[in-house]
Amino acid sequence: MDVAQSVERTIVSTFVEKARRERLLALVEKPRARDKLRRELLDLSRMDVRLVALVPRGAQTSAGIRTLLAKAGAPAHCYIVSENPDWDASRMPLAEALDLVVGAGWVTLVCCRPEGLLYFEGEAPGLRAILSAPSSSRRSGTVA
Repeated sequence: MDVAQSVERTIVSTFVEKARRERLLALVEKPRARDKLRRELLDLSRMDVRLVALVPRGAQTSAGIRTLLAKAGAPAHCYIVSENPDWDASRMPLAEALDLVVGAGWVTLVCCRPEGLLYFEGEAPGLRAILSAPSSSRRSGTVA
């Protein structure tokens, strides 16, 4: 299993609602199923609603979201799952990722810590959320 699969497996295990996990974990293992996996991961309704917090109106900018993520312990680099093929399955500095993603119109997950902290950018204006898992439910894993 490569690093991307490991990160995505941890995201699914931590954030996807229980009823859908097994199917998505199977998709992680199949490189040919990347499009299906991406569609499922980029659907906010597939996530455990207890872990989702909408970004407040006053923080709906790249800088505002970066501040919220920093307060939650985000590292300097992140992993991206995105509709945009140029960004999908890439690693980059968090600040750069947020500058690209926020307001771009591509549904994207910015994974700060696969076991505990994601940022979701929706297609609709203002559909932005931070997904945070309590430390008791976190799995091991890091983003390089």
